[in-house]
Amino acid sequence: MYQGAVFNCTLSGNSADRYGGGASGSRLEGCVVSNNATGYEGGGVNGSELSRCTLVANTSADIAGGAYASQLSHCWLLENQAEHGGGAYRSVLTNCVVSGNWASDTGGGVDEECLLFNCTLTDNEAQFEGGGSWGGTLVNCLVYYNRAPSGPNFYSGIFTNSCTTPEPRGTNNLTADPVILSVRNPQLRAGSPCIDAGVPQAWMGSGVDIAGRARINGGAVDIGAFEYYSGTQTGALTAACTASWTMVAPGFPVRFTAHIGGNASSSAWTFGDGQGAANQPVTTHAFATAGTYSVVLRASNAAYSAASTVS
Repeated sequence: MYQGAVFNCTLSGNSADRYGGGASGSRLEGCVVSNNATGYEGGGVNGSELSRCTLVANTSADIAGGAYASQLSHCWLLENQAEHGGGAYRSVLTNCVVSGNWASDTGGGVDEECLLFNCTLTDNEAQFEGGGSWGGTLVNCLVYYNRAPSGPNFYSGIFTNSCTTPEPRGTNNLTADPVILSVRNPQLRAGSPCIDAGVPQAWMGSGVDIAGRARINGGAVDIGAFEYYSGTQTGALTAACTASWTMVAPGFPVRFTAHIGGNASSSAWTFGDGQGAANQPVTTHAFATAGTYSVVLRASNAAYSAASTVS
């Protein structure tokens, strides 16, 4: 699609030689942009404006698997791939979740001069530098649990009132565990240091978070795409877990990742060897002796629970 406007639509399975496999120069609202491809810039979209959209599994042979030179608000960027900027490149993102994207070079989540406000970047990966972000300016952002040989969470860039590790260049940043539910459902949990730790922006007076709730709840805005609300940890849950390896030598560390759907108040791992971990969306464990172990993830709230096992 070129220079169009669409609402509540799905753009899937399209391709372009150079710009915007799904859409270019367009406006999208409430749309799903999936499995599109380009040879150059913007596997999902290029030069477009998006609100409340999901960009998933788009690819670029070069730059920006998800979005290039675009403005995105309240969007999910998931499992997009490119050489540079798996999720987005040279774009402005507000109240977005960028998770599970991949780059064969730099910027698994976002790359090159991106401007991010109240975004959450988790579980992204780059094969060279900047698993979460490469360069750019990030305000009130949560950048954690990403992977790369150099700069797993970020490489360069300027951070303000954000949560990441190690301590980045900028002001008023946190390095502590952000205390989130899971990497693909990164809601803040009770006790998160990100609660009320952001810096206010002009748009927040009547703005909402990615879940559609008032952007400021309490004394100040929270860091990340989700505002924390106590008493909302209810409803049905789903749980799944993955392991980086399922056959290893004794003593070799295995990375376990939780995938929790819904709104849980707590989670727990049991590793089948008498050891465990609580409320860790990503955890690493090494088994001392050879054997077959059933690793169980359990998530719960006041009324519901769910569990998943990997061996």
